[in-house]
Amino acid sequence: SLAFDPEEGAQKAKLSLWIRPELQGRGLGSEAGRLALEAAFKSLGARKVFARIDPANRSGRKVLQKLAFRYEGCLRQDKRLGSRRVDQECWGVLRSEWK
Repeated sequence: SLAFDPEEGAQKAKLSLWIRPELQGRGLGSEAGRLALEAAFKSLGARKVFARIDPANRSGRKVLQKLAFRYEGCLRQDKRLGSRRVDQECWGVLRSEWK
């Protein structure tokens, strides 16, 4: 899914991908991400698309790297997961970097 920041209008969007475990490893995340980026940059005129992932999510990181995202840093203890706080890696791609 693509979610646009209300303060930024259509200039900045958050990419979120969820692939059911039994469907993983088939390239569906990469293809869905490619289509979402194409829509964000070509159709909607976004300047930047960003994503947040769990640092342990190696397959998610690979998908973002395939889509030309760059690692931008780590938000430590940023998200609540049950009764604990977990880190979130920040990734982003600018329209000028996208292939």
